[in-house]
Amino acid sequence: MSDLTSWPTPTLSGHALCALYATGAVPVYKATIVPRGNALGMVTQLPEDDTNSLTRQEMMARMVVAMGGRAAEEKIFGYDNVTSGRTQENSDWLGFARPVFRFPKGWGSLDGNALSGLP
Repeated sequence: MSDLTSWPTPTLSGHALCALYATGAVPVYKATIVPRGNALGMVTQLPEDDTNSLTRQEMMARMVVAMGGRAAEEKIFGYDNVTSGRTQENSDWLGFARPVFRFPKGWGSLDGNALSGLP
């Protein structure tokens, strides 16, 4: 890896730290920076119990963990150097944002403020 911004360490560290400290997050089972397939590494979370539904707090924690990688990259590399490697993570947190904040499919509002750019 010739370019520093292609390293997965900040992204994975952001996910792992958010999973450790977010209230209601699923515990971290394993974190690795060994590339497998298209992934440059991964953070695996393993729930303590089987669940059929999630509370609002657990959904918020999942959004925090999903966005933690981007936040860490932005902190380390700067706003203009954030990579595009989080396509799946964006769909993950958006999947939880819709029911938590009652977003319709194409748009939404949070406490009366219009949000733009949501798919």
